[in-house]
Amino acid sequence: MNFFARKQGEPISVSFNVRAFIDSRMVRIDLDTQGREGERFKDFVKRLAREGLIDSSVSGFILGRSKSVTVLRNGKRLSMPAAGKEVLADGDDISVLTPVAGG
Repeated sequence: MNFFARKQGEPISVSFNVRAFIDSRMVRIDLDTQGREGERFKDFVKRLAREGLIDSSVSGFILGRSKSVTVLRNGKRLSMPAAGKEVLADGDDISVLTPVAGG
């Protein structure tokens, strides 16, 4: 038995960063915040919007634009929309990016 295991729903530390063009404006978000043990990425983003830590237009953009959003978890690229199902872990560094210019 692991005595140090976290229980479902306990707070974990998550760094959440956004660099994205949303509705013709550059959005920059740098949050060191708490997630919950067992929380999926999409639920985390929705909760941040509900709690007023990010604008609901930002959460809608992130979760609704699977082709134009890049999500990195600890530097590793996650494919969207599958990234929404990723379970967060303590110490995760999540970055959300969009292209800054066309090719």
